[in-house]
Amino acid sequence: AVLQNSDAADAADVPWYPKFLGVFPPYGNDQHPFLVWNLYRADADGHLSQVGRSGLKHAFVTINNGCTIGCPPPPPATTNHVLYPNCSDVYSAGTNDSLQLLSPRSELIPAQGLWARCGSVFDPDCDGVQNVPGTAQYEHRLVARESAIDPNANPNARFFADAWYVVRDDVNIDNTMGSREVQPEFISNIWDFQFVDAELLEGPMVARWTFSPLADGLRSLSRSRQPDGEIALGARVERMGPTLWRYRYVLANLDFARATTSGSTPNVRIDSEHGISAMTLPVIQTTKVDNIGFRDGDTLVENDWLAQVLPVNVRWQAPNSTGELRWGALLSFGFDSTTAPGYANATIDLAGEPGASSVNLRVLVPGGELFADGFE
Repeated sequence: AVLQNSDAADAADVPWYPKFLGVFPPYGNDQHPFLVWNLYRADADGHLSQVGRSGLKHAFVTINNGCTIGCPPPPPATTNHVLYPNCSDVYSAGTNDSLQLLSPRSELIPAQGLWARCGSVFDPDCDGVQNVPGTAQYEHRLVARESAIDPNANPNARFFADAWYVVRDDVNIDNTMGSREVQPEFISNIWDFQFVDAELLEGPMVARWTFSPLADGLRSLSRSRQPDGEIALGARVERMGPTLWRYRYVLANLDFARATTSGSTPNVRIDSEHGISAMTLPVIQTTKVDNIGFRDGDTLVENDWLAQVLPVNVRWQAPNSTGELRWGALLSFGFDSTTAPGYANATIDLAGEPGASSVNLRVLVPGGELFADGFE
């Protein structure tokens, strides 16, 4: 993972203190960035599945390469514990995949970039002393089923990997995340992933999927920033024939996590955490909807969202709190319809309290509204 701080005039220094190093400004803790990464499969039928998710990697040092502005002061200043403007850093695969640096994503409040150290795998008794976690070998690494990444088992599928550095007080999360297309191949009993594209494409995977080429159809992407984080809904509507349209949706929880906490910095504990629990798409009453689809990238039936087709909407809902869409994850939905697309507001249900119970996101649906300005 290679990263570089902004060279903008108002670019900030980024604290980069290893966990349990001590208490430092400006946050009164051992603040550092966190890295997460994912693996996706875009199927020939238009669905995007998230087939692998990493845990939370704790960054621990920055080497500040190639600094041209805001250069770090000479030792003994915090040369390796602050990423200065325009400076770059690199982490190897070995350090990104070290069990001593990995923990569950559920320990982080992503919109704040705040790690809840109390009760974490590294400090279960909240005494401020780092414990050796009893983590299984692959527990917090990115794990994918071979059947999910085998090109022979998934004809004409494309595969993508993305990564995101979660940085506290980040004013633009899009330029701290990016994706690349990869091609899995099984060679000499090892899965090898070669890059297909030349360089990283900035932004969330939902945006890349939404705006990838479409021969005959329409695309839309809406995003909503809430106090607890950001949500995105992408749509791709493809004309399959004179009177048939294929609707595909990706609901992405970028960094929304409604958390209740106890304690104060640096001894913060997450007592509860919720995500997104349902999505409702309006359709005109005469619309016929067939081939309802849902994919979450795993093989567990018990966490699949349940679909309900009503005269004026199509709704998917999590079966329980464990099935909620958590931060850094996405779900795929779809159906076929004989009605051409128009724009309307989808309703996204937000679980947990306090805060709004739902948000609306503008999206393409069968029929849509009568007029483009939203008035019926």
